Amino acid sequence: MTGWNTAKRRYRLVHYAAADVARSGQPGLTRWLPAIEAEYGNVGNFLADIQRRCFTTALARLDSVIETSPADPKAPVAAVFAEVASVYPDLWQVLRDHAGHPALAEGSVRFRRSVLACTGIDPAVLMPGGSPHDRTGPADGTEPALPSAVRPVWPEVH
Repeated sequence: MTGWNTAKRRYRLVHYAAADVARSGQPGLTRWLPAIEAEYGNVGNFLADIQRRCFTTALARLDSVIETSPADPKAPVAAVFAEVASVYPDLWQVLRDHAGHPALAEGSVRFRRSVLACTGIDPAVLMPGGSPHDRTGPADGTEPALPSAVRPVWPEVH
């Protein structure tokens, strides 16, 4: 049961830390660093876990759009991103606050390519906080870290 216990601890930490950041209005995870480092080793791994959770949920919800094969997928894809971002605004805020963190770059590129390949829609312009600048990326050639936040569909486990 070690894996299960780890998953439960991480679930709680992700959601409690994100809720605290949202409540306080203070960007950053300073107050949570000892717990994050004890559980994840570093903030980068913590942020990558939040991102993985968010992107996995978004991709799963995009499956229904892909299956219906709409003539113009932009509106249904945008609706998925709006829904996903509204479910967990706290996680969204943490990712937005840390959008430039190097630990998020690879996952953002992979997610962006996946959504583009499956739908033909660039997720950077549809996600809250997205902009045309995000679509083309910065001049240095690095990809932007696309923020997203979703709450798993199952209730919190204690």
